[in-house]
Amino acid sequence: MIEPVRELAKDISENAFAAAFRDPRFAPVSGPELEVLKIDISILSPMQPVSFHDEADLLRQLEPGIDGILIDDGQRRATFLPKVWENLPDRENFMRELKLKAGLSADHWDKEIKVFRYYTNNFSE
Repeated sequence: MIEPVRELAKDISENAFAAAFRDPRFAPVSGPELEVLKIDISILSPMQPVSFHDEADLLRQLEPGIDGILIDDGQRRATFLPKVWENLPDRENFMRELKLKAGLSADHWDKEIKVFRYYTNNFSE
């Protein structure tokens, strides 16, 4: 969940179950997989709108490895957690991939696009 809808403990358990058994991108977790499964939880801070003049200004403001980013362009929306910077450390590439995740073209830009930043507290077993 990007924004809380229940108390934190309930959100965590509901989202963990959904990730393990209801994510259409993956087969449900099997019994043998449970033996080696590692749990990683990211608690998101409140979203903070980012003000910018154009895409270049936005890119300059991004803090690789720190910022989680959510883009919202009308009906298209996507987010990358801060840990995604590990695989996409270049600001331009990070934003291109985030646009693609949202179903936009990699070079898409609209002056009405909204961008939010957030931070995470991560917990792993």
